[in-house]
Amino acid sequence: MFLLELIGYVISLAYNYLKGFPFSTYGEVSFILIQNYIIIALMYAFTSGVSLQLIGITVGLFGSLAAMCVGYVPMTVMEQLQALTIVIFAASKIPQAYTNWKTKSTGKLALITFLLNFAGSVARIFTTIQEVNDPIVLAGYISGAVLNGLILAQILIYGDRAGAKKKD
Repeated sequence: MFLLELIGYVISLAYNYLKGFPFSTYGEVSFILIQNYIIIALMYAFTSGVSLQLIGITVGLFGSLAAMCVGYVPMTVMEQLQALTIVIFAASKIPQAYTNWKTKSTGKLALITFLLNFAGSVARIFTTIQEVNDPIVLAGYISGAVLNGLILAQILIYGDRAGAKKKD
């Protein structure tokens, strides 16, 4: 999930930068990208250690970001990649929503985390409408809000039912 999102954030950051959109409309993406990269690096550090795979991920993702930001990738391709981020981010959330539905439990998912994710997605819809005239970016934030809202609703409906049964 984190690697998939990392790819999406690299594309999104480069696309918004190249389009010249105000940093206020996409700035958090850079911080989330760094956060997800640190999570992935820590996962490697605590499981298999620093490996060629982690080095490959690092070079590939940040090399791609640099190549995109300096214009080596044509804007028509960047637009297609930005549209692909909708699928990428959906692919990182749909399996979680399906598992929640199937088990009728959200396990240890934090209410506050998904509440903030949902609120942030809704805020991004508003700022995108106000400051950026880009239907691809808007569609991505709408999709994110719907999926974050779905998981938030599941947390409110199901909660940690599996955890509650184990305590009995």
